[in-house]
Amino acid sequence: MKGSVSSYGISNIRGDRLSEFDHAANLLGIPPLQLISNYYGLAQQACSPWPGAYQLEISGLKWLQKHKRPLLCWSALAQGWFAHCRMSSHFLPVYETDINRTRRALAQELAQKKGVTALQIALSHTLSAPFRILASVGPRSIKELEEIIDATSLTLSKEDCVFLTSLS
Repeated sequence: MKGSVSSYGISNIRGDRLSEFDHAANLLGIPPLQLISNYYGLAQQACSPWPGAYQLEISGLKWLQKHKRPLLCWSALAQGWFAHCRMSSHFLPVYETDINRTRRALAQELAQKKGVTALQIALSHTLSAPFRILASVGPRSIKELEEIIDATSLTLSKEDCVFLTSLS
């Protein structure tokens, strides 16, 4: 029935395809995308965790800013990378990199200065994105859930965000 879908989103799309998708929607006379769901977080993915899974890249970031659409980022805490949880061997090649070890160390350093945890710093960094963002997280304990809830009231400065990514 025409007109029954008022908004929709898409998951795991390359940034360069977002404008193409909106152009096609316009030609078809349907509303543009309203929500994107790709990976985005302080940890950088070295490889895709599964076929067709995409990390938000620069072109996607610019598109989100320009069109003011939200990102629902999945695995915002990189499968526990910043919580020092035991990570599934499936995800080790995705997150176990020099860049991410450096970012975790910087998150720990900043966390110590602010009296919070590295997990809270990582989530706050993600929530500080220069576009609207919703973060999907999967706490593994009540304590981790409490850390996540507390992180939503933590605000990082631009300088803090630059610090977390400056050496990588």
